[in-house]
Amino acid sequence: MKTYLYRIHPGIGIARLGNHPDAYFIGPEAPGIAPKGPYKQDGLIKRQAIRFRVFRYTYDDTGLTDVREITVGDNVKIHWTAHLVNKKAASEVFPPQPNGRLRNSDVQKNRFRLVIDSGNQSISGASQKKTLEGSFLNTPVKLGELHTDDKGRLIALGGFGESRSVPPSSSKLCFANNDNWCDDVSDGPVTATIEIERGTDKGLHEADSAWMVVAPPAFAPEIRNVVTWYDRALDLAVRNDPGLGPKKVSFVEHILPILSRTVALSWVDNYADKGHGPDKQERYFLQSDRLKELADNGEESRGYRDFVFRELTDPSAPSPSRSMPELNAGLSPEDPTGPKVPSSLTSLQLQCMKLWAQRRFESGLVGGKPPTPKPLEDLKKADVPAALDRAALDDSIGLAFYPGIECGFIMARGDTYDRPFRISSDLSAGDLTAGLAVPWQADFNACDGEQTPTQPYTWWPAARPNHVFADGASDRHDWVPESFSNRSMVDDWWKLGFIVPNDANDGYVEKERDDSLDLTG
Repeated sequence: MKTYLYRIHPGIGIARLGNHPDAYFIGPEAPGIAPKGPYKQDGLIKRQAIRFRVFRYTYDDTGLTDVREITVGDNVKIHWTAHLVNKKAASEVFPPQPNGRLRNSDVQKNRFRLVIDSGNQSISGASQKKTLEGSFLNTPVKLGELHTDDKGRLIALGGFGESRSVPPSSSKLCFANNDNWCDDVSDGPVTATIEIERGTDKGLHEADSAWMVVAPPAFAPEIRNVVTWYDRALDLAVRNDPGLGPKKVSFVEHILPILSRTVALSWVDNYADKGHGPDKQERYFLQSDRLKELADNGEESRGYRDFVFRELTDPSAPSPSRSMPELNAGLSPEDPTGPKVPSSLTSLQLQCMKLWAQRRFESGLVGGKPPTPKPLEDLKKADVPAALDRAALDDSIGLAFYPGIECGFIMARGDTYDRPFRISSDLSAGDLTAGLAVPWQADFNACDGEQTPTQPYTWWPAARPNHVFADGASDRHDWVPESFSNRSMVDDWWKLGFIVPNDANDGYVEKERDDSLDLTG
């Protein structure tokens, strides 16, 4: 007897803000493949959308027999529902305090007016559209839109990057907690009901739900972070079910991503370049001879692998040293009110690196090079759902940064998920983004990576570059002009450029920068 299970993929989708009124692009859908630019149209930033799909899993007495996408047609209807909420202004201050101090604490009554809530909004059929909107202190705020394509898939978009104070204020903005301010970052669940009119699975079916997160733009869309949200979610999943971990370590699949992301960060940060730029010999891992040596599991190359492994921060050590990756410290997911803790690879990543250092791995190189990532249409049908889950989260940060870009420290907590790559049903819309900076531009500006007496200079996520090359330039400049204040970022964030591969070499350069922004630094 056949049974059916329906799931939405990706399980967690990432949309990104943009200020173009109409233009958008679909976010990553296959691992290792970023959406191609240009990322602006008419000088304005396109929004990044999520495309949610429904898949049917067919089982019989032997187990799983078929996985396929379900789209609308004569026999099938898909009814989508999404609920976006921004509850930043009603949440605790950042960083969290032992006394649970709230933002906008002077608003004692009717604090619901601080929560921007779209309510449950539904859409079905092909080529439809619906707006998601709430209000802040009785002022309308547009959180996004729902579209359906010609196959009935859900294309979900976030807001336009608009931040404001109610009533209007010209006061100076701090990095995270600004009373009377709101923005259009949000998050919430996405559900689907599938209506089958005939066949063995005739009837109404509720799909395993998904979650949508609306985040700021990723200004270096092809440079991923050393630890991605996928890495973090997989690590947490493996702790609950070790069978989800890799059966054998592959250099190409498990080691090279860590090393190549480290090198790529050198194109968006001076400090990372000092450690891993193209002229750094043994620390520039992508040089062809170095790459072959790193992928070789012979005894003669063990010394180099040991050298790399010894550089890694081990968070389980009594006094972990700040070493590779030398990223900014973050909050402890278990004790966010306590002191900041050093960032490190996940436990699973560290375990893979350890096995790699011990020669217990396979190479995976093809002709001395990594295999080319496959687009979604070239994957086996059964592999598509997992690819969608991974691609969405590989594009986001997996460390509990201060306070974060796509999500805060809650992303690194085990109880945030009740199954692999699915947000817990115990959470409500707006919980994932509640602790982020309000407005988002204030923290985005303040995180400039510059050394201060209390903050050692360390790398910062690629989504927010620090020092970059203009297209055709031989020297770097500050990505954010020195003259920018937090308020300047509120007004002019969309003028900044995107860091993309350089057509002339293997590096990255800034393009699409507004001509009105000075090049400094």
